[in-house]
Amino acid sequence: FYGLANNEYGTWFYTDGQLNFGFTGMIIPDDEWLYVQNGQVLTDYTGMALNDYGWWKFVNGSIDFSANGLDFDEATNTWWYFNGGAIDFAFDGMALNDFGWWKVNNGSVNFGFNGLCSNEYGTWKFNNGTVDFGYNGFAADGENTWYVVNGRVATEYSGTVDGKEVRNGQVVDTIVIQVVHHDRD
Repeated sequence: FYGLANNEYGTWFYTDGQLNFGFTGMIIPDDEWLYVQNGQVLTDYTGMALNDYGWWKFVNGSIDFSANGLDFDEATNTWWYFNGGAIDFAFDGMALNDFGWWKVNNGSVNFGFNGLCSNEYGTWKFNNGTVDFGYNGFAADGENTWYVVNGRVATEYSGTVDGKEVRNGQVVDTIVIQVVHHDRD
């Protein structure tokens, strides 16, 4: 016998006709993934579980396929980015939760990120992994320097700031190279 059986103590997972106390993980006996710990189906389990398809968020014993965006996992002490109930390790970008906008790398919040990152609302200055809405000044992205107002690159601004020429939020390099032409006889 391979499957589930009920008794007065709960629902149990059997393999080869024996109660499998050594099994902890995910099973899909019918059309629903379940979490099993030491052979017992935990209908109240809330947390993370791993199978061949990735890491999944469980709520009350079932995968929460509606989990999208950032969610905190106490067991790993990590904010993870979910897509359809699974951690999306391929996600790199910005994500919003009740605490603000965060920089996500490889599916988890990068609290060490200090720099610029873009989304559909603009390009933003991050400090310790979150948008610094109080930042006003200049920020570099490795290639260019940008003028930032209230945490966002001011792409609508052109003018002079602190003696620097700014066009569409980008600091314009004003170094002029003088070329002198000497006549050769």
